[in-house]
Amino acid sequence: MIAQQSIINNALKQAVQLHQQGQWDQAEAIYRQLITQFPKNPDPYNLLGTLYHQRGKHRIAIELIQKALEIGPKKAMFYNNLGSALREIGEAKQAEKAFRKAIKIEPKYASAMNNLGGILLAMGNIPSSISVLKKALKTDPTFYPARHNLGNAFYEKGENETAIQFYREVLKQQPGYTKSARNMAEAKKFVEEDEDFLLLKTLAETESFTGEDKANVLFAYAKALEDLKQNKKSFSVYLQANQAHRATYSYDIEETAAEFEEIRNTISPDFFKAHKNSGVQDNRPIFVLGMPRSGTSLVEQILASHRAVYGAGELYNLEKTYFYLIRQKGERSFSEAFANASEEFLKELGSDYIQQLNKLGSKASFIIDKMPRNFIYTGLIKLILPNAKIIHCKRTPEDTCLSIYKKFFVGDQKFAYDLEELGRFYNLYLNHMEYWKSLLGDDLYEVTYEEMIADQESETRKLLDYCELDWDDNCLQFYKTKRAVRTASTDQVRQPIYKSSVEAWRTYEEELQPLTAILNQSR
Repeated sequence: MIAQQSIINNALKQAVQLHQQGQWDQAEAIYRQLITQFPKNPDPYNLLGTLYHQRGKHRIAIELIQKALEIGPKKAMFYNNLGSALREIGEAKQAEKAFRKAIKIEPKYASAMNNLGGILLAMGNIPSSISVLKKALKTDPTFYPARHNLGNAFYEKGENETAIQFYREVLKQQPGYTKSARNMAEAKKFVEEDEDFLLLKTLAETESFTGEDKANVLFAYAKALEDLKQNKKSFSVYLQANQAHRATYSYDIEETAAEFEEIRNTISPDFFKAHKNSGVQDNRPIFVLGMPRSGTSLVEQILASHRAVYGAGELYNLEKTYFYLIRQKGERSFSEAFANASEEFLKELGSDYIQQLNKLGSKASFIIDKMPRNFIYTGLIKLILPNAKIIHCKRTPEDTCLSIYKKFFVGDQKFAYDLEELGRFYNLYLNHMEYWKSLLGDDLYEVTYEEMIADQESETRKLLDYCELDWDDNCLQFYKTKRAVRTASTDQVRQPIYKSSVEAWRTYEEELQPLTAILNQSR
């Protein structure tokens, strides 16, 4: 037995070293060999699960880590890893349970406390998040990720100065934790080349940063330069930032084009007519969708200021319904899943979505799901939830794309970091939404950002009428509404409407030519 454990330990040591060096294929081979030779040992399952988690294959990761927990012993680390994978697929409640189990086993586990604080923040429970994160720092004052997350919590709370101070402390303690640099720049409005600006400049010029770290510091420095109206230099740095991030992953826009076309071909006019009103008759969901940075956060904040409406933010519910129910019998394509769709199947999809909505615990008459990329499934929404309200947010293409290009997204927006890919994706989106509009007619309400900016009251009244909501003065003072806001537009929704974002792209007209040339193809 001792000899066997020695063999396992030596192999795991070698595999972990390869894993840490980024030699994932070699590490995976050793983990799998150990699982085959020693199926009752939990460690290879857990480590292989963390590897798949890093590769973005979160559901496989969850299965492997759960297997490690089944064959025991139940280690705090296993639960912490499980929670991290669950978080990535939007299972916030299950992730919270996993993190709490880790802390119960190991009460001074700072990493699990930090993760718990992060998931509570993602669920909108800012007070509890702050409390847990402070406990993590009390347990381990050197654990800077918790300090970073405290900055995030106060930023979402609207207390920017406090947030900035936490980010400063992280960068002082650990300059290589570059997420704090990026978030500090987002939270701060630079008015001079102060100490924070000089720090970001130094970090941006640090040659040792690569990959995500390089992208983080460049996005931060570009934002600071933009605040100071150094527009030419700012765009040059944004270009470098986007290139740095784009180099970290593979993406083929043609696959997106094929996916969109398959969905449209499947939900054809005949298919839609045959299955209309087949889903669950529940009128609570309000979907706010469109391109990122098109005004979805503004529209949600206006509606969420109404006494009868709860703004739930960017929910993964629709995608979870799709992946869990449509693909539960195997890796089926969209067309295969719906080739022989029955009324019962569509009702099952609608019921699953509503069940997830109920887990939010809101008693409001209406609940907003503001996941922009739900636009991909607009027709499906109307089939499974025929009484749902669907609001499509539109904005000038150039302003939309420029605003996207200047942001580092925490999420899967692979089209966003190359001007030509961005333009092509926008054209695909435009074509997709034109199809849904032709199919849904007046059931799809469109609100234009520029029109909302120009005449807020008139556009808000029309918006409320579509949602069958009576007038509420709070909707005009949306920026006073106190709620957690997890979006790239966190600061904007806490300010009255301003017009400086309209036609902002003109400042960079020359630099944006690769983008505008492609956008013009759709006109």
